[in-house]
Amino acid sequence: MEIDHEIAMFGHKRIPSHEGEIEVVVEEPATRMIERGHNVMPDQKNTSVKHIFVIGCKSIGLYGGYETFVDKLTEQHQNDLSIKYHVACKANGEGFMDESKLDGVENTMINSDGTVVEFTYHNAHVFKIPCLNIGSSAAIYYDRTAVKYSIRYCKDNHIESHEVLLYSIVLCCYLCN
Repeated sequence: MEIDHEIAMFGHKRIPSHEGEIEVVVEEPATRMIERGHNVMPDQKNTSVKHIFVIGCKSIGLYGGYETFVDKLTEQHQNDLSIKYHVACKANGEGFMDESKLDGVENTMINSDGTVVEFTYHNAHVFKIPCLNIGSSAAIYYDRTAVKYSIRYCKDNHIESHEVLLYSIVLCCYLCN
């Protein structure tokens, strides 16, 4: 038996969901309908993207363990449309982000002096933070500047606070000490 119905589901935030109520009411029958051959489409205007800002990388995959972790994390989730990674990297100094060493860099944004300031890699938005040469305090300056950039980016792009997760291994270490 050929089924040619297209069924639109709406009123939910996302599927799969861990929130309950309308999400469960939509998810359970949608799953059964898909199993029976129906084409079930989520309401695209109600799907919420989680914006995850990763702070503390010097580069992506080119420096150390944390940088390799972020590289693999963004690679693994590059086709997940419910997550958008935003990764801060160093624009200069030891271990800085050299995007020319990565395969698959797209959408480069270049400033007036010809240097790359933003690009897309593994579907992640990567932005480069210029660092001052101030010794060990440079890490604190970098983190603070990256957080300020992230907040401004959210405001400029109308990203609501419930859609944002800020992840910084360095900031977590500061807060735990």
